[in-house]
Amino acid sequence: MGIIRKLPETRRRGRSRKPAKEIKMALDRMILVFAGLMILISVALGVYVSPYWHLLTVFVGLNLIQSSFTGFCPAAIVFRKLGVKPGCAFN
Repeated sequence: MGIIRKLPETRRRGRSRKPAKEIKMALDRMILVFAGLMILISVALGVYVSPYWHLLTVFVGLNLIQSSFTGFCPAAIVFRKLGVKPGCAFN
């Protein structure tokens, strides 16, 4: 016996589904993604290339700490100039 998968009612009648909403990242989330990628890349480079790459990890961490207190983030300036819409944290 096979398992029969039933289609939703709208598909069986030939109706099309609504297109999914386009998700646009705000500046806040873009900064978090960028910081996370930089940390992961610098840790990998520190393990496989040279331990001096761990200094980049320290720099990114310190920059995250100072931006949480001051609200100033150099990467936010760059992303804003690239056209990323501002979020609630970096207005």
